[in-house]
Amino acid sequence: MKIISVEGFVISTTPYQEKSKIINILTKEYGIIGCMSKGCKSLKSKLRLASEKFAYATFHLYYKENTLSTLIEADILDYFVNIKSDIKALSYLTYITELSTNVFKESNNIEVYDLFINAVKALEKGFEPKVITNILELQYLTYIGIDLNLDECVICGSSKVATISLSKGGYVCSNCKKDFNLEYNTLYHDCSNRFMIWCLSNDNEENLGIDDENIAYLDEIFGTSFNFVPKSSASLACMLSRFSCVRLCVTTWTLAHQA
Repeated sequence: MKIISVEGFVISTTPYQEKSKIINILTKEYGIIGCMSKGCKSLKSKLRLASEKFAYATFHLYYKENTLSTLIEADILDYFVNIKSDIKALSYLTYITELSTNVFKESNNIEVYDLFINAVKALEKGFEPKVITNILELQYLTYIGIDLNLDECVICGSSKVATISLSKGGYVCSNCKKDFNLEYNTLYHDCSNRFMIWCLSNDNEENLGIDDENIAYLDEIFGTSFNFVPKSSASLACMLSRFSCVRLCVTTWTLAHQA
């Protein structure tokens, strides 16, 4: 047993006895660490915040490989206040956390951690959650064995891209889309370029400007790419449906009172 300090993100928690928890921490260096957080349920515990789901911190612990480690203390790196105050962003965080956990378990690739943390930070900055989720899903395709050609049309090599085809393996131009009778909505080249630029540079804070139709299309494409379905996907869909209904009611009420 050794003492280590490691940056990580709490992906799940399980109550243990009256005042403790078993927490699972996704890390870059050690993968997923199962850890005992003793007494963290106590209001005065210094481990309380770091033992909550979605805690992002530097964890100091007694590390035991292939068995439960023990949390000593932790330094919170970001509280993600903006995400936690926005039900939509929080719902997407729940989804991408479960998705990232599954992708890591399937690929065992440490790069998944950086991609995941970058996505969480983008949510915190206020980017559209569905777009961020689509970007992360696109980045994860490589780790589950799907490599897309995103440089040119995969059929003829044209740079005038019209859509993305998973069956063909990447971008497809408008001519090939017609020749092969591909039934896809149009993902305009300008939109796809901005989408890919953001994928390659997660520090870009410019508004992506991708419209709702293209967001829905990207969501449809990547939502069918994974051979596992996170449990949170159903609750996310339900939340978004309710969110849309509430937004419609508020808009209708506002218009009625403005008349």
